[in-house]
This record gives sequence, structure tokens and C-alpha cells, in this order.
Amino acid sequence: PTATDPGWTAIPPPYVTASGGGVRTFSGWTKDAAGNVSAPVTAVVDVQTSPPVTPIVPVITWPAPAAITYGTPLSTTQLNATANVPGSFVYIPVSGAILPAGTQTLTTTFTPTDGVTYAATGASVSLSVTKATPVITWPAPAPVYVGTTLSGSELNATASVPGTFAYTPAAGTLLNSVGSQPLSVTFTPTDAANYAVATAGVSLTVTAKLVPVITWPAPAAITYGTPLSTTQLNATANVPGSFVYIPVSGAILPAGTQTLTTTFTPTDGVTYAATGASVSLTVTPVVPPGPTLTVTMAGSGGGSVGSIPPATFFCPSTSGTCSQTIPLGTVLTLTATADSNSSVVSWGGACTGTGDCAVTMNSVQGVIATFNLKPAYVSAIPAYFNSLAAAYAAAPDGATIQAQVTTFRENLDFNKPVTVTLAGGKSVDYLTLVGVTTLQGTLTVSRGVLTIGDVLIK
Repeated sequence: PTATDPGWTAIPPPYVTASGGGVRTFSGWTKDAAGNVSAPVTAVVDVQTSPPVTPIVPVITWPAPAAITYGTPLSTTQLNATANVPGSFVYIPVSGAILPAGTQTLTTTFTPTDGVTYAATGASVSLSVTKATPVITWPAPAPVYVGTTLSGSELNATASVPGTFAYTPAAGTLLNSVGSQPLSVTFTPTDAANYAVATAGVSLTVTAKLVPVITWPAPAAITYGTPLSTTQLNATANVPGSFVYIPVSGAILPAGTQTLTTTFTPTDGVTYAATGASVSLTVTPVVPPGPTLTVTMAGSGGGSVGSIPPATFFCPSTSGTCSQTIPLGTVLTLTATADSNSSVVSWGGACTGTGDCAVTMNSVQGVIATFNLKPAYVSAIPAYFNSLAAAYAAAPDGATIQAQVTTFRENLDFNKPVTVTLAGGKSVDYLTLVGVTTLQGTLTVSRGVLTIGDVLIK
């Protein structure tokens, strides 16, 4: 053709029409903007006037899919067949289906777009669906004390699907060892066709029980025949609980050193352990009554009589007579102590002299302790003195110094600017005139005024 022929078109035609069947040669040309025409391009085509008798079967490619776990829905990962011609696939089972565990068959039917030339066809592959493993949730249990029995507090695993649990050790097992106790569980799913048996384990810490603190003070000694009571059986604990004592309350123990024991059972037996304690108790023998010691106070003065050691016997100065039973055979050392206004005169009865006295208590004993008022007395103060010089030194102006019938061995110097009277010959109680007082020494009046009577100066 020439550049001006009317058959030129800017867009290639989608098809051309053949005038009849058979082998035909088709030619085509192009021209540029300047009108230059190219050489022809030809194609030989066998034009058929009717379709072939047997349609062409498309080639389907479908690789075997990788195994999946039960519960995984089908998707294009498994349903991914392809064909060598356009068309559509229909799968059985469909996308999204959940297949049971086991070997499953996937099938597809391919329908070509050109249903005249190509025939519908199908294909299949095998898919392995493995059993799913249930998810077991089992939080680590809190520590327990030794002696705890396993229960649902520790054996509390849960699973993601229904089923049953078998624990090792089983519920009710007594934990009697301190340390780390392994716990395990085997879970058997109800849907055993699609779920596998699963196991899990945790560690349980078993700690030693706390030991209560028992306080039990050593009891005071008791005398044989005294029954045990809460006075001796008085242990306490720092936690609530109960005590069992051996020997029991009310028991009469023999004389000697005895051991008391107790077992304490805490109320909270889970946290605290039972424990015990013991103390020693002295049971003294019964001492038969001994002889009686009687001490009689005599004289115008006063004082006390005690023993060495002092815990055995004591008679205060306010008592006229004291009596006390003393164990047989005791050797008692008595000492006399005069009051501040008195002097020890003498012992009498089982004791003699004026010093300490030893009395053996093999029988009933009587002792007389004589205390007299000191031999000089100044009523104006009032006060008693052992010497006339001491009485004069303390006497105020106008005072009278009274003196008992006794001998004063001293030298007197009346040298104060005072007037005093020295009256001798008095009784031990200073109430009556009974004789003469003797001064064995010198009497000098260097100052003041002295009136003197019933005094013999030697």
C-alpha cells in the first residue's frame, strides 16, 4: 500500500476476519510521520472454521502443602493451585475451614475462562494436620511449711481446652521434708482426637516450721507434800497454743531435785512446730519441829537479840519475850544489840557474860538479855550518856545530870559558864534514890556553878 491508502489506522485492530478456512497469510505494514512505509510483516495462520473435537486439558500445578496444627484455618498458604490458562478454582474444603487432626485431602476444580478450547479439570493434595498441644497455665505456688498436705492451693493448673489433670505427688500427700519439692501434672484432653496429652511442672518451696519461744522461769522450792499447781506449771509461749505438763498438776513429788517438762502444741500447727521445755524444781524434805528457844528482855533499857546467820532467829527491842522453834541440833549464836539509850548488861539463863552466846538446841532453851539505860541522864535534852563528862558537855544551863548507882572512872572538869546539878544515887530507871554514885577520879570546877549530891569522890 501507499502512504495515502485509506486502510491505515493509528491503533492495531484487535482481530482480522478471514474470508474462509485453511492456511492463510496475513501481512501488516507501518508508516512513520513522514509517510514512509515499512516492509511487510507476515504471519501464516491455519484458520479453522469449527472447534476441535477434544478440548484441551489445562495443566494444574499444586505443590503439597506443609503440615499444619489442628486449629489452623485453611488459607491461600494451602489453597494455592495454579493453572497454565486463565480460569477460576473452587476448593473443598473451603478457605477458613478447620480440619481435624490426621491426613486430610484437599481438592480443587478448575474452570477455564475459555471453556470452548479448554476443559474443566481438577486436582488434589494431601495435608497433614497434627494434634494441637494444650496450653497449661500453672503459677508457681507460694511456699508452705513442712507438714503441709498438698491440696488445690498448690495443685491448681488450668488448660486452654477441657480435660483432666493427674498430679504427681497427688493431692493429700504429706510434705515432710524441707527444701524444693517438684510438682508435675499430666493433662489428658477430652478431645483426644485433635489434642495431644500435655505435661507441666512447677517447684514448691517447703520451709521449716517456726519454733515457738517458751518462757518458763525456774520455780521456787517447795516442801514435800505440796501439790504441783500453776505456781510451778506456769510456762508461757509467744504464740497461742496449749501446754501438757509432766508431772501433772496436783502431783506430789518426792524430796530432791525434780524435773518438770511440758509439751507445747501451737494453735497454728501449719506455721509453728510443737516444742517442749523443762525446769528443775527443788522439793525440800519435811523437817520435824525442833525445841523452842525463848528469849526474855530484862532491865531498864532496851535492845534486840538476833542470831548469826540472822535469818534463823531475831527478837526486836519492842518485844518483852520471843519464842521460836529451832531445828533440833542447831547451834545458834546469839548476839545482843542495845538501843541507842541503853547498854548491854548481861546474859542470863542458857547464856552468860556479855559477848556473843552459842546455844545448842538439843532441848528447850531459855535466855535472858538484860539491857539498862546508860548510867547518866540529862532530862532537859533528854538524852542518856555512858560518862558524866559526856553528859556535862551536852547539858544546857540549869540542867540536872542524874547518875545511877555505879562507878564512873573519869576526871571531870566543869568549865562552862552554866549552872548545873549533879544528882547521884539513882536507880537504873532514874525514878528513885537508891544509894550513892561513885566518881573514881578528880572533880574540878573551873567555871560556872555546880550543885552536887549523893556522889562519892575517890
